[in-house]
Amino acid sequence: MNDHERVKQSPTRYKLHPAQILLSWLEVIKALIPLIIIVSLDIRDAAQLEWYHAILPGFLLLGLMTSYLSWQRFYYVLEHDRVRIHKGILFREERNLYYSRIHSVNVEQPLLHRLLGIARIKIEMPGGKSEGDGVLKAITLATANELERWIRSQSSSMKQKQDGQVRQELSQEQSNDVSPSHLASEQSAILSPDVMDNKREREYDNTDQTTAYTYKLPFSEVLFASITTVNIGLVITFILGVISFADDILPASLYDRILSVVQMIFPTWWGIVIVGVIAAWALSTVLYMLKYGGFQLESDGNQMSISYGLLEKKKHVFRIKRVQAIVVKEGVLRQVLGYAEVGLHVVSSNKNETVILHPFIRKQLLQSWLIEMVPQFNWVEREKRSPKRAIWSFFKWDILINGLLTAAAVWYFGMVGWWVLLLFVITVPLSYAAHYDEGFTCRDEQLTIWKRDLARYTIFARRKQMVTFQKSSTPIQKKMRLQRMKVKLMGDVGGTSFSTQCLDEQDVEEVWNWSRRDQRAKQQN
Repeated sequence: MNDHERVKQSPTRYKLHPAQILLSWLEVIKALIPLIIIVSLDIRDAAQLEWYHAILPGFLLLGLMTSYLSWQRFYYVLEHDRVRIHKGILFREERNLYYSRIHSVNVEQPLLHRLLGIARIKIEMPGGKSEGDGVLKAITLATANELERWIRSQSSSMKQKQDGQVRQELSQEQSNDVSPSHLASEQSAILSPDVMDNKREREYDNTDQTTAYTYKLPFSEVLFASITTVNIGLVITFILGVISFADDILPASLYDRILSVVQMIFPTWWGIVIVGVIAAWALSTVLYMLKYGGFQLESDGNQMSISYGLLEKKKHVFRIKRVQAIVVKEGVLRQVLGYAEVGLHVVSSNKNETVILHPFIRKQLLQSWLIEMVPQFNWVEREKRSPKRAIWSFFKWDILINGLLTAAAVWYFGMVGWWVLLLFVITVPLSYAAHYDEGFTCRDEQLTIWKRDLARYTIFARRKQMVTFQKSSTPIQKKMRLQRMKVKLMGDVGGTSFSTQCLDEQDVEEVWNWSRRDQRAKQQN
């Protein structure tokens, strides 16, 4: 599939771009780097060095031959109902990806791919592998976009055909004569909660969404979003990395000279920390802009396409009905400014990656925008909150951790260590905010959870996507009639889960009964 201009239904065998040979060979070299370093450090005489120089090219040549054979033996075929992938040098493997079961198609362009003018496409199915069920590692960008559109159109047509069959079966059932003596029992069954829940699900699934939408995030908003995003992990890693690099790499005299200059400019270690935080914040801003620059969203009402990235281009294509959950994240700065980030959990083979629906949206527009983009979810207000008697559960770790840190600081630094108590000024308000924000609403087919760590999260999840519901409590919580709940969604072996910290026992029991009612309905059907 290197030279043809459009993808069409054909038994033709398509091959990857020849650049895949280079990419595979680079992977072999990357795997050999640790061995090369170890062997180089172990060389003691000229004879060993000659042997090393003789055998290393052999390994590299073998890797190049293997890469070529792997590329030569790889091909894929487009059929009317599936994509067939054949690969393997000695042991052949055939993989069939049916359009009706494909959940998402991702087009990616890492930096090396962009330099070579090619792309990588990942076809994902529920319960698949973490690297994707079908991966075409090197095809031209035009071919990748065309193939993505082809799979999308075939998936939609297969779904419409299945929906048509379901409608035909339902119409045949409704056309059957029902005797008056059975009207009462039929009416009672229709009014039963389990039947009504499943009926509403079928009515939505058989409804075609036709709203078209295109949105491009302006560069000014990407810049503003990057500035208001603080990656605490990156800040800490950056500071420790700089210190470790300077201590291990630089000569001792140069390190001491730099340290003395820094101490002259910043007499206290607080100044060094502040400069480190600012530098890490600037680095986080640049990385955010590189990741989400060029953000674009397209939706035809049935399928959605999201692309972003300046250096590494990514494109996610999925059916809107496959969305498992919506996660609205409000960082500390964004909450003050009235902005939020919206992420989607889609049935995918990669449980660690959340598709960003909008990286930076005003909260005033959030409700109407979500209804337009993912209409199967309902915007609701919080009905249940964490009770006042549960506040101790949010403060216990602050008291314990801050107490241990203060004791260690006083033991090591003396009286200066008591300044660590200032951590309570930060952690206590955050813990109180976590207790205040925690809660949920359980209504119709949707469970909505509010929670907070540093950022505040609002999670919308539909009941039919939930695999398990767990409730638990410690002995102290049990005496105080408190419980935690955890919801696990469909997906791969690990799955995606959301949990709360401490809620009223009776409220958790209501959600428990609500989830069990859905399980009974599934068994009856």
